[in-house]
Parts: sequence; C-alpha cells; structure tokens
Amino acid sequence: MQEIIKIDYPVKESLKNLFDSYNCELNNLNSFVADYKRNVYELFKSQTFPTLKDEEWRYTNISSLVNLKLSFPDYKTHDGDIYYQNDYLNIDSYKIIFYNGKYLKRFSTIEELIKKNLIVFSSIAEELKNPSDEFKKYFASLVDNTRIFNSINSIFFEDGYFIKIKEGVQLQKPLLAIYLYGNQNSPFISPIRNILIAENNSKADIIEASFNIDDSIVFENNIVEYFGYEGSEINFIKLQQNNKESFHYSDLIAEINANAKFNGYVFTFGSQITRNEAELKLNGEYASGHLYGLFIAKGKTIIDNHTQMSHIKPNCESNQLYKGILFDRSRGVFRGRIRVEKNAQKTNAYQSNKNLLMSEFATINSKPQLEIFADDVKCTHGATVGQIDENALFYLRTRGIDKENARSMLILAFANDAIENLYNENLKEQLRTIIFRELSK
Repeated sequence: MQEIIKIDYPVKESLKNLFDSYNCELNNLNSFVADYKRNVYELFKSQTFPTLKDEEWRYTNISSLVNLKLSFPDYKTHDGDIYYQNDYLNIDSYKIIFYNGKYLKRFSTIEELIKKNLIVFSSIAEELKNPSDEFKKYFASLVDNTRIFNSINSIFFEDGYFIKIKEGVQLQKPLLAIYLYGNQNSPFISPIRNILIAENNSKADIIEASFNIDDSIVFENNIVEYFGYEGSEINFIKLQQNNKESFHYSDLIAEINANAKFNGYVFTFGSQITRNEAELKLNGEYASGHLYGLFIAKGKTIIDNHTQMSHIKPNCESNQLYKGILFDRSRGVFRGRIRVEKNAQKTNAYQSNKNLLMSEFATINSKPQLEIFADDVKCTHGATVGQIDENALFYLRTRGIDKENARSMLILAFANDAIENLYNENLKEQLRTIIFRELSK
C-alpha cells in the first residue's frame, strides 16, 4: 500500500533546524538539563512520525501536522495585557499565566500561597538554569521519550510550572494555569513541561486552560508529570479551546499512591488535530483514579483520546467515562485500556465511551480494551454510538420549544454526565455556556 502521509518532511526537518539554532542556548542551562535534552535529541533523530499503519494511530491522520514548517515564537511580541482584554474563565482562583509558552509572573496571582508556605512553586524556566534537588528527583521520571511527541517536548520545552502542595494543605480556591497563544505570523511550537506533587493528605483543584487570542497557528505540546502521595486528593481539569487551525498534543502521566485519589477531566472544543493521552498508575493499595472526558468535533477536525488505567497494587478502583459529540465530517477516536497486573487483586475498574453522531459523515472509532493478569477482579467496559432520540426531540417540540433549542437541550443532557461530577458550580455553568456556544456556531 502506498504511504498515506509524509513521515519526516518538512516538520522533522524544521525541528532539526530549530535544534541547530537552539543548541547554543543549551549552554546557558544547567548541565543536568542540557545533557538530558541532547540525549533525547539523539533519540529523536532516529524516530519517525506515526502513520495510519501504526496501531496506536490507525484512525488519526496527522498529515496536516507533519507537513508544517515550525518556528519558535517571537517573544518580542509578549504582551500580557492581552490577558485582561479577554474573559478567560472567570473563576475565583490562584492564576498562573503563560503567553506563547512563557510564564508571566507579573500577571499571576500565586504569590499569596507561596508566602503562606502552603505550596512550593517555581517556573520551569528557573529550574532549567538552577535546578533544585526536588526538581531533579521528579523531572522526567515518568515520561516515555520513545514516543516521538514526548521526545519533541523533552527537547524543546523551556517553561512550565513546578508545584508541590505541602502535607495536609487543602487549598480553598483552585490553581488555574492559563495558556494563551497569538501574535505570530507563522506556525510555531510551544512545548510546556509541568510537574505537580501532592504530599500526604493534601487536597487541591488544578485547572489548565488553552486559548488562542487570534488566528495564529500553534502546535501546543504539553506534558504533566503528577505524583500523588498517601491520602492526597486532586481534581485535575483540562480545557482545550484552541482555534481550528492549531494542533494540540498532551500527555498526563500520574503516579497515585496508597489511599490517594485522582480525578481527571478533559474538555476538548478546539484544534484541527487533538491528541489527549493519559495514564494513571495506581501504585498503592486503595488508590483510586477517575477520568472523565467530553469533546465536541466540527468541520474536519480530529479529536483523539487515548487512556490507560494501570492497576499495579491490590484493592484499587478506577472509572473512565468519555463522551463525544461529532458534527460535519469530523472524526473522533477513543482507545481506553484497563491493565491489571498479576498482584492487583480485588481490582474494581469501569470504562464507558458514549458518542453522538450529528451528521451522516461524522465518524467515531472506539476501542475499549482490557488486559487482566489477576483472577480476583471486577472489570467492565463498553462503547455506544447513536444519534439524537427523535421521540425526545418530538416531545420537546410539542412543548413549544423550537427545533434547534430542543436539540441543544438534548445534547447538553447527553454531555451532562461528563461535567456533573465537577465540584465547582461556576466552572460547570461556564462549560455549559461553552457547549451552547459551540452548538450555535
């Protein structure tokens, strides 16, 4: 069969050219980081981009991405005031603002937590020049650089956040990281590396939100390494609303220890191609991990969610619920895997993927998977694909509701399961508003 997409050219050549110009900058970084980046680059040179022949990418054609010529953003155009000219998630929170991949301290409001000694915080840009012992301990301990998009991040990331929530601390307001992109004349790459640590019995809510302020084309490539210690509880919410010309790749790798709880939510409403990957490692008894996802795809966009729930120790539970709403000629992909290791007896795991097709041309490829090596477990999974219930639509119309509003109400009811578990009522309402806005476009 003829190769469907180009593998290396021109995106890989442009990345090689960027590294040649970036290589001299590595001399300004601590050798611990610089050596790591150079070693990963040697790996990257032998890697190829996935094609439809690769099992993990067989439904996601990335030809429009691999044919890009990428540049670095022009940081001279930094203007954090743009943040105050737009209403990006009006939530009472401690804010961490990034613009084109750079941390803007003067517009962030996290200093209060640092002064009260509730958290440890530093920008990754600071750690690259003078890494702390804790940064060295956690950095890159979970990332798999055999995957090419991860290696790209590892080579080129320059900023992000390092956050440790101290033992016993329960934050009353969420931490909100906002990533803004814009004011660029050519497609650019923006890789961010984040490290998040929840010490024993700590509790916090983390929100990450991505927005374009204009039509600039960004290849957003974000990695989060998360470490949850005994008794900790984290709600991690990710909202992606880039423009329809941009590209988004993210990888969340979470290690969850004994009696710890992690709730992950991902809401995707933008980008030409989106690939969300998440792996939760339940690495202590009575740990629990939950993943909820909702996406709305329009036009010819592709939204691809890949998850893995790894049960390593006994008596753990997990839950996955992903929902997709697809219009026009869009494509959705869901591959969710539950892996239960030999020693992970008494595992309780559930997985569900449900999808609404709003067009005869929209497609969804769903592949729930179980890999079970223990014998005393309870694991279930399933997937459904359907359309709007015409009887329910007719019922609403007989009550005087016009067709479009009736349809929107039914779609919102379908989506509600994915957002209902959110604790923050303000965020819930804003997500419902975003969904209505997407439906009305």
